[in-house]
Amino acid sequence: MLLHDVTEIDPRLVALGLAPASPEAPPVPVPAAEPLPVVEVARTVAPAPVAAAVSVAVAPPPPPLPVVTVAASPPPVASVVTAAPAPATVASAPVAVPPRQRIAPAVPVSGPALLKLPVEVGFPARGGELTVTSDALIVTGRKPVTLQREQISSIRASHGQVIVSGSAPELRFRPVVDGIAEPTVAAPLARVIEEALAGRFSRSGSAFIELQNAGDGLVDRFHDEDDPLIPALVGLVLLLCGATLAAILPHVFALGVTSGSVPPGAFLIESPVSPFDPRVLVAAVAGAGLLASLGVRLGMGAPGLIWARGTLRGWHKDRYPAVRAVRRALGGVVQFPGVLAAAFLFCLVATLPSARTQVAIDASGIRLVRELPFLDEIRTWRDVTDVAMDPPDVDPLRYDVDVRIFFTGGAVDTQGKYVLGGTELQLLQRASAWRAAAR
Repeated sequence: MLLHDVTEIDPRLVALGLAPASPEAPPVPVPAAEPLPVVEVARTVAPAPVAAAVSVAVAPPPPPLPVVTVAASPPPVASVVTAAPAPATVASAPVAVPPRQRIAPAVPVSGPALLKLPVEVGFPARGGELTVTSDALIVTGRKPVTLQREQISSIRASHGQVIVSGSAPELRFRPVVDGIAEPTVAAPLARVIEEALAGRFSRSGSAFIELQNAGDGLVDRFHDEDDPLIPALVGLVLLLCGATLAAILPHVFALGVTSGSVPPGAFLIESPVSPFDPRVLVAAVAGAGLLASLGVRLGMGAPGLIWARGTLRGWHKDRYPAVRAVRRALGGVVQFPGVLAAAFLFCLVATLPSARTQVAIDASGIRLVRELPFLDEIRTWRDVTDVAMDPPDVDPLRYDVDVRIFFTGGAVDTQGKYVLGGTELQLLQRASAWRAAAR
Protein backbone atom coordinates (compact mmCIF):
# COMPACT_ATOMS: atom_id res chain seq x y z
CA MET A 1 0.00 0.00 0.00
CA LEU A 2 2.91 2.25 0.70
CA LEU A 3 4.24 1.61 -2.67
CA HIS A 4 0.87 2.33 -4.18
CA ASP A 5 0.61 5.55 -2.32
CA VAL A 6 4.05 6.66 -3.14
CA THR A 7 3.93 5.73 -6.77
CA GLU A 8 1.93 8.08 -8.90
CA ILE A 9 0.24 6.83 -12.01
CA ASP A 10 0.95 8.84 -15.07
CA PRO A 11 -2.28 10.39 -16.20
CA ARG A 12 -1.25 10.04 -19.79
CA LEU A 13 -1.18 6.26 -19.38
CA VAL A 14 -4.62 6.40 -17.84
CA ALA A 15 -5.83 8.50 -20.70
CA LEU A 16 -4.52 5.97 -23.15
CA GLY A 17 -6.04 3.11 -21.21
CA LEU A 18 -2.70 1.58 -20.27
CA ALA A 19 -3.09 2.00 -16.49
CA PRO A 20 -6.07 1.67 -14.16
CA ALA A 21 -7.52 4.81 -12.86
CA SER A 22 -7.02 5.34 -9.14
CA PRO A 23 -10.14 6.21 -7.16
CA GLU A 24 -8.18 8.50 -4.98
CA ALA A 25 -6.48 10.21 -7.77
CA PRO A 26 -8.09 13.29 -9.15
CA PRO A 27 -9.51 13.09 -12.63
CA VAL A 28 -6.90 13.77 -15.15
CA PRO A 29 -8.09 16.32 -17.69
CA VAL A 30 -7.76 15.43 -21.27
CA PRO A 31 -5.25 17.76 -22.82
CA ALA A 32 -7.44 19.58 -25.28
CA ALA A 33 -4.80 22.09 -26.14
CA GLU A 34 -2.57 19.63 -27.95
CA PRO A 35 -4.70 19.30 -31.13
CA LEU A 36 -4.85 23.06 -31.45
CA PRO A 37 -1.27 23.51 -32.60
CA VAL A 38 -1.81 20.83 -35.18
CA VAL A 39 -4.89 22.56 -36.47
CA GLU A 40 -3.17 25.90 -36.38
CA VAL A 41 -0.21 24.56 -38.30
CA ALA A 42 -2.51 23.04 -40.90
CA ARG A 43 -4.28 26.37 -41.23
CA THR A 44 -1.09 28.34 -41.61
CA VAL A 45 0.12 26.12 -44.47
CA ALA A 46 -2.33 26.92 -47.29
CA PRO A 47 -5.40 24.76 -46.74
CA ALA A 48 -6.08 24.18 -50.42
CA PRO A 49 -2.83 22.37 -51.23
CA VAL A 50 -3.13 20.25 -48.08
CA ALA A 51 -6.60 19.17 -49.06
CA ALA A 52 -5.44 18.44 -52.59
CA ALA A 53 -2.57 16.39 -51.28
CA VAL A 54 -4.90 14.38 -49.07
CA SER A 55 -7.34 13.84 -51.90
CA VAL A 56 -4.63 12.62 -54.20
CA ALA A 57 -3.33 10.26 -51.61
CA VAL A 58 -6.76 8.84 -50.86
CA ALA A 59 -8.35 8.89 -54.33
CA PRO A 60 -7.62 6.09 -56.84
CA PRO A 61 -5.17 6.81 -59.71
CA PRO A 62 -6.64 8.79 -62.63
CA PRO A 63 -7.45 7.05 -65.91
CA PRO A 64 -4.87 7.10 -68.77
CA LEU A 65 -4.59 10.41 -70.60
CA PRO A 66 -5.05 9.08 -74.21
CA VAL A 67 -8.53 7.84 -73.33
CA VAL A 68 -9.66 11.26 -72.16
CA THR A 69 -8.15 13.71 -74.72
CA VAL A 70 -7.14 12.00 -77.97
CA ALA A 71 -10.19 9.85 -78.55
CA ALA A 72 -12.61 12.72 -78.14
CA SER A 73 -11.32 15.08 -80.89
CA PRO A 74 -13.78 14.95 -83.81
CA PRO A 75 -13.63 18.68 -84.67
CA PRO A 76 -10.01 18.62 -85.91
CA VAL A 77 -10.75 15.59 -88.04
CA ALA A 78 -13.75 17.29 -89.57
CA SER A 79 -11.71 20.42 -90.39
CA VAL A 80 -9.05 18.38 -92.18
CA VAL A 81 -11.64 16.60 -94.25
CA THR A 82 -13.37 19.78 -95.32
CA ALA A 83 -10.08 21.38 -96.39
CA ALA A 84 -9.21 18.46 -98.64
CA PRO A 85 -11.13 19.64 -101.73
CA ALA A 86 -8.93 22.79 -101.96
CA PRO A 87 -6.06 21.07 -103.87
CA ALA A 88 -8.60 19.62 -106.31
CA THR A 89 -9.77 23.10 -107.30
CA VAL A 90 -6.18 24.26 -107.79
CA ALA A 91 -5.35 21.24 -109.93
CA SER A 92 -8.32 21.91 -112.19
CA ALA A 93 -7.02 25.40 -113.05
CA PRO A 94 -5.39 25.96 -116.51
CA VAL A 95 -1.92 26.14 -114.91
CA ALA A 96 -1.21 22.57 -116.01
CA VAL A 97 -1.00 23.69 -119.67
CA PRO A 98 2.64 24.24 -120.81
CA PRO A 99 3.29 28.00 -121.16
CA ARG A 100 5.44 27.37 -124.24
CA GLN A 101 2.39 26.38 -126.36
CA ARG A 102 0.10 29.22 -125.15
CA ILE A 103 -2.97 26.98 -125.21
CA ALA A 104 -6.17 28.91 -124.64
CA PRO A 105 -8.96 27.36 -122.54
CA ALA A 106 -11.08 24.94 -124.51
CA VAL A 107 -14.48 26.11 -125.64
CA PRO A 108 -17.20 24.11 -123.85
CA VAL A 109 -19.25 21.78 -126.04
CA SER A 110 -22.17 19.51 -125.40
CA GLY A 111 -20.64 16.13 -126.29
CA PRO A 112 -17.74 14.32 -124.63
CA ALA A 113 -14.27 14.47 -126.17
CA LEU A 114 -13.64 11.52 -128.47
CA LEU A 115 -10.11 12.40 -129.57
CA LYS A 116 -7.40 14.84 -128.44
CA LEU A 117 -3.98 15.40 -129.97
CA PRO A 118 -1.50 18.28 -130.49
CA VAL A 119 -1.48 20.14 -133.80
CA GLU A 120 0.22 23.07 -135.55
CA VAL A 121 -1.82 25.89 -137.06
CA GLY A 122 -0.84 28.65 -139.48
CA PHE A 123 2.49 29.95 -140.76
CA PRO A 124 4.68 30.37 -138.87
CA ALA A 125 3.45 27.30 -137.05
CA ARG A 126 1.71 27.87 -133.72
CA GLY A 127 1.09 25.06 -131.27
CA GLY A 128 -2.42 24.04 -130.30
CA GLU A 129 -4.61 21.10 -129.35
CA LEU A 130 -7.31 19.44 -131.41
CA THR A 131 -10.43 18.18 -129.63
CA VAL A 132 -12.98 16.15 -131.58
CA THR A 133 -16.47 15.52 -130.22
CA SER A 134 -19.58 14.04 -131.77
CA ASP A 135 -20.94 17.45 -132.69
CA ALA A 136 -17.97 19.88 -132.89
CA LEU A 137 -14.31 20.28 -133.76
CA ILE A 138 -12.22 22.54 -131.52
CA VAL A 139 -8.66 23.79 -132.07
CA THR A 140 -7.26 25.68 -129.10
CA GLY A 141 -4.24 27.91 -129.28
CA ARG A 142 -3.44 31.57 -129.68
CA LYS A 143 -6.65 31.95 -131.73
CA PRO A 144 -9.15 29.28 -130.61
CA VAL A 145 -11.48 27.97 -133.30
CA THR A 146 -14.71 26.02 -132.78
CA LEU A 147 -16.61 24.52 -135.71
CA GLN A 148 -19.97 22.91 -135.15
CA ARG A 149 -21.01 19.89 -137.18
CA GLU A 150 -23.49 21.98 -139.17
CA GLN A 151 -20.69 24.36 -140.26
CA ILE A 152 -18.48 21.62 -141.76
CA SER A 153 -19.06 20.37 -145.28
CA SER A 154 -15.82 18.50 -146.12
CA ILE A 155 -12.72 17.18 -144.39
CA ARG A 156 -9.70 16.17 -146.46
CA ALA A 157 -5.93 15.74 -146.18
CA SER A 158 -3.52 17.50 -148.54
CA HIS A 159 0.27 17.91 -148.36
CA GLY A 160 0.45 16.72 -144.76
CA GLN A 161 -2.38 19.00 -143.60
CA VAL A 162 -5.99 18.41 -142.56
CA ILE A 163 -8.25 20.92 -144.32
CA VAL A 164 -11.72 21.54 -142.90
CA SER A 165 -14.06 23.46 -145.21
CA GLY A 166 -17.60 24.70 -144.77
CA SER A 167 -19.62 27.78 -144.07
CA ALA A 168 -16.96 29.04 -141.65
CA PRO A 169 -13.47 30.13 -142.80
CA GLU A 170 -11.27 27.25 -143.92
CA LEU A 171 -9.25 25.63 -141.15
CA ARG A 172 -5.85 24.02 -141.78
CA PHE A 173 -3.74 22.21 -139.21
CA ARG A 174 -0.97 19.63 -139.10
CA PRO A 175 -0.83 16.74 -136.60
CA VAL A 176 2.19 16.78 -134.30
CA VAL A 177 4.15 13.83 -132.91
CA ASP A 178 6.73 14.57 -130.18
CA GLY A 179 6.84 18.25 -131.08
CA ILE A 180 7.39 17.78 -134.86
CA ALA A 181 4.67 17.86 -137.50
CA GLU A 182 4.01 14.44 -139.06
CA PRO A 183 2.40 14.58 -142.54
CA THR A 184 1.82 10.82 -142.77
CA VAL A 185 -0.76 10.97 -139.97
CA ALA A 186 -2.92 13.60 -141.69
CA ALA A 187 -4.89 11.24 -143.95
CA PRO A 188 -6.01 8.74 -141.26
CA LEU A 189 -6.73 11.62 -138.87
CA ALA A 190 -9.05 13.22 -141.43
CA ARG A 191 -11.01 9.96 -141.75
CA VAL A 192 -11.33 9.62 -137.95
CA ILE A 193 -12.64 13.20 -137.67
CA GLU A 194 -15.13 12.57 -140.45
CA GLU A 195 -16.47 9.43 -138.76
CA ALA A 196 -16.65 11.16 -135.37
CA LEU A 197 -18.74 14.06 -136.70
CA ALA A 198 -20.98 11.61 -138.58
CA GLY A 199 -21.68 9.66 -135.37
CA ARG A 200 -19.84 6.51 -136.53
CA PHE A 201 -16.76 6.81 -134.31
CA SER A 202 -15.53 3.55 -132.83
CA ARG A 203 -12.19 2.69 -131.24
CA SER A 204 -12.38 -0.69 -132.91
CA GLY A 205 -13.19 0.79 -136.31
CA SER A 206 -10.84 0.66 -139.27
CA ALA A 207 -10.17 4.42 -139.35
CA PHE A 208 -9.10 4.63 -135.71
CA ILE A 209 -6.98 1.48 -135.97
CA GLU A 210 -5.31 2.90 -139.08
CA LEU A 211 -4.53 6.10 -137.17
CA GLN A 212 -3.02 4.11 -134.31
CA ASN A 213 -0.93 2.00 -136.68
CA ALA A 214 0.33 5.11 -138.47
CA GLY A 215 1.51 6.59 -135.19
CA ASP A 216 2.96 3.37 -133.77
CA GLY A 217 4.95 2.60 -136.91
CA LEU A 218 6.82 5.91 -136.99
CA VAL A 219 9.63 4.79 -134.70
CA ASP A 220 10.18 1.56 -136.62
CA ARG A 221 10.27 3.39 -139.94
CA PHE A 222 12.78 5.87 -138.55
CA HIS A 223 15.13 3.12 -137.37
CA ASP A 224 14.86 1.53 -140.81
CA GLU A 225 15.96 4.79 -142.47
CA ASP A 226 18.49 5.89 -139.81
CA ASP A 227 21.57 5.59 -142.00
CA PRO A 228 24.76 7.33 -140.74
CA LEU A 229 25.53 8.25 -144.36
CA ILE A 230 22.66 10.78 -144.44
CA PRO A 231 24.03 13.21 -141.80
CA ALA A 232 27.53 12.81 -143.26
CA LEU A 233 26.35 13.87 -146.72
CA VAL A 234 24.27 16.73 -145.35
CA GLY A 235 27.21 18.02 -143.32
CA LEU A 236 29.61 17.73 -146.26
CA VAL A 237 27.31 19.66 -148.59
CA LEU A 238 26.76 22.27 -145.90
CA LEU A 239 30.49 22.85 -145.39
CA LEU A 240 31.48 22.93 -149.05
CA CYS A 241 28.59 25.09 -150.22
CA GLY A 242 28.89 27.37 -147.22
CA ALA A 243 32.58 28.09 -147.85
CA THR A 244 31.91 28.67 -151.54
CA LEU A 245 29.04 31.07 -150.91
CA ALA A 246 31.03 32.97 -148.28
CA ALA A 247 33.71 33.64 -150.90
CA ILE A 248 31.33 34.48 -153.75
CA LEU A 249 28.59 36.53 -152.08
CA PRO A 250 30.73 39.64 -151.32
CA HIS A 251 31.65 39.98 -155.00
CA VAL A 252 28.04 39.38 -156.05
CA PHE A 253 26.89 42.13 -153.70
CA ALA A 254 29.57 44.53 -154.94
CA LEU A 255 28.90 44.03 -158.64
CA GLY A 256 25.17 43.42 -158.46
CA VAL A 257 24.16 46.83 -157.12
CA THR A 258 25.89 48.78 -159.92
CA SER A 259 23.13 50.69 -161.67
CA GLY A 260 23.69 50.64 -165.44
CA SER A 261 27.02 50.99 -167.16
CA VAL A 262 29.78 53.47 -166.31
CA PRO A 263 29.67 56.60 -168.55
CA PRO A 264 32.66 57.14 -170.87
CA GLY A 265 35.48 59.06 -169.24
CA ALA A 266 34.32 58.17 -165.70
CA PHE A 267 35.50 55.59 -163.17
CA LEU A 268 33.66 53.66 -160.51
CA ILE A 269 35.34 52.07 -157.48
CA GLU A 270 33.30 49.26 -155.91
CA SER A 271 33.99 48.11 -152.34
CA PRO A 272 33.15 44.42 -151.75
CA VAL A 273 31.82 43.31 -148.36
CA SER A 274 34.20 41.29 -146.20
CA PRO A 275 33.68 37.50 -146.39
CA PHE A 276 33.78 37.43 -142.58
CA ASP A 277 30.94 39.89 -142.21
CA PRO A 278 28.25 38.25 -140.00
CA ARG A 279 25.59 38.98 -142.61
CA VAL A 280 27.62 37.24 -145.28
CA LEU A 281 28.37 34.24 -143.05
CA VAL A 282 24.71 33.76 -142.08
CA ALA A 283 23.62 34.13 -145.70
CA ALA A 284 26.25 31.59 -146.77
CA VAL A 285 25.17 29.03 -144.15
CA ALA A 286 21.47 29.55 -144.95
CA GLY A 287 22.07 29.23 -148.69
CA ALA A 288 24.16 26.09 -148.18
CA GLY A 289 21.39 24.66 -145.99
CA LEU A 290 18.86 25.30 -148.73
CA LEU A 291 21.02 23.43 -151.21
CA ALA A 292 21.51 20.53 -148.79
CA SER A 293 17.78 20.30 -148.04
CA LEU A 294 16.95 20.42 -151.74
CA GLY A 295 19.49 17.67 -152.44
CA VAL A 296 18.04 15.37 -149.75
CA ARG A 297 14.46 15.96 -150.89
CA LEU A 298 15.24 15.35 -154.56
CA GLY A 299 17.83 12.62 -154.12
CA MET A 300 16.35 10.60 -151.24
CA GLY A 301 12.71 11.58 -151.12
CA ALA A 302 10.56 10.35 -148.24
CA PRO A 303 13.29 8.32 -146.43
CA GLY A 304 15.40 11.46 -145.99
CA LEU A 305 12.47 13.37 -144.49
CA ILE A 306 11.63 10.45 -142.18
CA TRP A 307 15.22 10.54 -140.94
CA ALA A 308 15.06 14.31 -140.37
CA ARG A 309 11.81 14.19 -138.39
CA GLY A 310 12.89 11.25 -136.25
CA THR A 311 16.24 12.88 -135.50
CA LEU A 312 14.55 16.08 -134.37
CA ARG A 313 12.29 14.05 -132.07
CA GLY A 314 15.35 12.57 -130.38
CA TRP A 315 14.75 8.98 -131.48
CA HIS A 316 18.42 8.50 -132.35
CA LYS A 317 20.34 7.94 -129.13
CA ASP A 318 23.90 9.31 -129.06
CA ARG A 319 26.36 8.89 -126.27
CA TYR A 320 27.83 12.38 -126.50
CA PRO A 321 25.66 15.53 -126.22
CA ALA A 322 27.77 17.39 -128.80
CA VAL A 323 27.18 14.70 -131.42
CA ARG A 324 23.48 14.72 -130.59
CA ALA A 325 23.30 18.50 -131.03
CA VAL A 326 25.09 18.39 -134.41
CA ARG A 327 22.86 15.57 -135.64
CA ARG A 328 19.70 17.44 -134.65
CA ALA A 329 20.99 20.62 -136.31
CA LEU A 330 21.50 18.72 -139.56
CA GLY A 331 18.00 17.28 -139.24
CA GLY A 332 16.65 20.80 -138.82
CA VAL A 333 18.45 21.87 -142.00
CA VAL A 334 16.58 19.20 -143.95
CA GLN A 335 13.22 19.67 -142.20
CA PHE A 336 12.90 23.48 -142.20
CA PRO A 337 13.96 24.94 -145.56
CA GLY A 338 11.49 27.80 -145.13
CA VAL A 339 13.38 29.12 -142.11
CA LEU A 340 16.65 28.96 -144.07
CA ALA A 341 15.11 30.81 -147.00
CA ALA A 342 13.83 33.57 -144.70
CA ALA A 343 17.27 33.93 -143.09
CA PHE A 344 18.97 34.05 -146.49
CA LEU A 345 16.68 36.77 -147.81
CA PHE A 346 16.96 38.78 -144.61
CA CYS A 347 20.76 38.76 -144.79
CA LEU A 348 20.66 39.77 -148.46
CA VAL A 349 18.52 42.78 -147.63
CA ALA A 350 20.66 43.67 -144.61
CA THR A 351 23.83 43.61 -146.76
CA LEU A 352 22.50 45.96 -149.45
CA PRO A 353 23.41 49.19 -147.60
CA SER A 354 27.04 48.09 -147.31
CA ALA A 355 27.09 46.93 -150.92
CA ARG A 356 25.86 50.38 -151.97
CA THR A 357 29.16 51.94 -150.91
CA GLN A 358 31.12 53.12 -153.97
CA VAL A 359 33.14 56.04 -155.33
CA ALA A 360 32.30 57.73 -158.66
CA ILE A 361 35.13 59.76 -160.23
CA ASP A 362 34.80 62.00 -163.30
CA ALA A 363 35.89 65.42 -164.53
CA SER A 364 33.48 67.22 -162.17
CA GLY A 365 34.91 65.72 -159.01
CA ILE A 366 34.57 62.77 -156.64
CA ARG A 367 31.22 61.50 -155.38
CA LEU A 368 31.33 59.37 -152.23
CA VAL A 369 28.28 57.07 -152.05
CA ARG A 370 27.71 55.89 -148.45
CA GLU A 371 25.44 53.24 -146.92
CA LEU A 372 22.51 55.67 -146.72
CA PRO A 373 21.62 58.38 -149.26
CA PHE A 374 21.74 61.28 -146.79
CA LEU A 375 25.37 60.41 -145.96
CA ASP A 376 26.64 60.91 -149.55
CA GLU A 377 29.38 63.49 -150.17
CA ILE A 378 30.68 65.33 -153.25
CA ARG A 379 34.25 66.69 -153.47
CA THR A 380 35.59 68.86 -156.28
CA TRP A 381 39.08 68.64 -157.70
CA ARG A 382 39.94 71.85 -155.87
CA ASP A 383 39.58 69.88 -152.62
CA VAL A 384 42.07 67.20 -153.82
CA THR A 385 45.50 67.63 -152.27
CA ASP A 386 47.41 64.80 -153.92
CA VAL A 387 47.11 61.89 -156.35
CA ALA A 388 49.65 59.11 -155.83
CA MET A 389 50.28 55.48 -156.55
CA ASP A 390 51.18 52.71 -154.13
CA PRO A 391 53.95 51.59 -154.16
CA PRO A 392 55.38 54.89 -155.42
CA ASP A 393 58.73 53.66 -156.80
CA VAL A 394 57.63 51.02 -159.35
CA ASP A 395 56.87 51.17 -163.04
CA PRO A 396 53.08 51.26 -163.39
CA LEU A 397 53.38 49.84 -166.90
CA ARG A 398 54.93 46.63 -165.64
CA TYR A 399 53.41 46.14 -162.20
CA ASP A 400 49.98 46.46 -160.70
CA VAL A 401 49.64 49.54 -158.55
CA ASP A 402 46.99 51.05 -156.31
CA VAL A 403 45.82 54.64 -156.75
CA ARG A 404 45.33 56.92 -153.75
CA ILE A 405 43.51 60.23 -154.01
CA PHE A 406 43.84 62.51 -151.00
CA PHE A 407 41.43 65.38 -150.35
CA THR A 408 40.48 67.54 -147.44
CA GLY A 409 39.10 65.38 -144.68
CA GLY A 410 39.78 61.95 -146.21
CA ALA A 411 41.07 59.81 -149.06
CA VAL A 412 40.04 57.05 -151.44
CA ASP A 413 42.09 54.15 -152.82
CA THR A 414 41.69 51.15 -155.09
CA GLN A 415 43.37 48.53 -152.89
CA GLY A 416 41.26 45.36 -152.82
CA LYS A 417 38.44 46.99 -154.77
CA TYR A 418 36.97 46.84 -158.24
CA VAL A 419 37.79 49.64 -160.69
CA LEU A 420 35.16 49.95 -163.42
CA GLY A 421 35.56 52.18 -166.49
CA GLY A 422 39.30 51.60 -166.92
CA THR A 423 42.48 50.35 -165.29
CA GLU A 424 44.32 51.68 -162.25
CA LEU A 425 46.93 53.28 -164.51
CA GLN A 426 44.27 55.09 -166.55
CA LEU A 427 42.63 56.31 -163.34
CA LEU A 428 45.99 57.61 -162.12
CA GLN A 429 46.60 59.55 -165.34
CA ARG A 430 43.09 61.00 -165.58
CA ALA A 431 42.95 61.99 -161.91
CA SER A 432 46.31 63.76 -162.13
CA ALA A 433 45.16 65.67 -165.24
CA TRP A 434 41.83 66.66 -163.69
CA ARG A 435 43.55 67.90 -160.54
CA ALA A 436 46.06 69.91 -162.56
CA ALA A 437 43.31 71.48 -164.66
CA ALA A 438 41.41 72.59 -161.58
CA ARG A 439 44.33 74.58 -160.21
